[in-house]
Amino acid sequence: MSLRTNAGLVSLLYPFVVFGYALLEETRPGKFFWRCMLGYSLAVLFLKYVMNLNLIHMILNDTDWPLIDGFIKFGLHHLETTKDLVWHMLPEMLIVFSILCHEIIE
Repeated sequence: MSLRTNAGLVSLLYPFVVFGYALLEETRPGKFFWRCMLGYSLAVLFLKYVMNLNLIHMILNDTDWPLIDGFIKFGLHHLETTKDLVWHMLPEMLIVFSILCHEIIE
C-alpha cells in the first residue's frame, strides 16, 4: 500500500507564510519574499528526493524506529515507486513553477 500523504512539518510553513505574511502586508510581497519561498521550496524538493534514494533508505532501515518515525512526521519518507514520488513532490513542484512564472511576469 502506498503512502499518498503530503502532510508534515515541511509543508506547514506555506499556509503560515501566505496567510500570515503575504496577505497582511500592505503592498505586494517583495522580491526577497519570493526568493525565500523559492529557496525553501527547492530545499524541500531536494530533501524529498534524497530521502527516496536507495542508499539513504538502507541507512535509515538499519537505525532505530524513533529516527524513522521522526522523518515521517517531518514529512519526509521513502516511497516505493517513481509514480508515488512524483505525486508526493507535485505540490512543491507546482509552487516552484508558480513562483518562477510570477518572477517572469514581473
